[in-house]
Amino acid sequence: MKTFLLLLCAIFTLKVGYGQDSLKNHEFISKEFNWKIVIPDNFTAVSLEDWAKFQNKGAKAIEDTYGQKIENKTKTIFVFKSDGANYFEANCQPYDVKKDGSFLKSCKGINDVLYTTFKKQIPGAKIDSASLITKINNLRFNTFILRIEMSENVIFNVYSFSRLFLNKELCVNIMYLNNNKGDEILDAWKNSTFSE
Repeated sequence: MKTFLLLLCAIFTLKVGYGQDSLKNHEFISKEFNWKIVIPDNFTAVSLEDWAKFQNKGAKAIEDTYGQKIENKTKTIFVFKSDGANYFEANCQPYDVKKDGSFLKSCKGINDVLYTTFKKQIPGAKIDSASLITKINNLRFNTFILRIEMSENVIFNVYSFSRLFLNKELCVNIMYLNNNKGDEILDAWKNSTFSE
């Protein structure tokens, strides 16, 4: 289980910047993306220091799997946690289609890295994945889902939602062991709003 939790942060490789735009009464507002979301009551903010430690271990797992250093350009927008391994994280990074290439190909490449890393680092787990498009407030997000069955009673779910906003990528990641907590986070995300 310890190895798995270290891999968990492989999804959020080295997000070292941390910016809470506005959080009041569990309502988070991002001016950068004109985004409003209500964070479930039983989720608490994770400190930058704790998140950085967690991420460094996950980044190392990816580097060990691929034998390459990870280049980081991301900024963490927020991280919330409830009861052990139930996380809700959002980050952003610059993305220039002319320089960085196709956004869809980039998403597929990242999804492949995540799948392969989990597969190699947890060889006994049964891992299923799916890629699809999800609409949030009528905006299309590339969605990658991992279902990692480590035993009959331990199933970890990972959802990653990505979208370009002009020259920035917004990525929202939801990870959970507890299905009730997962439903709370997914409902909060699906009910969030983006204004123009």
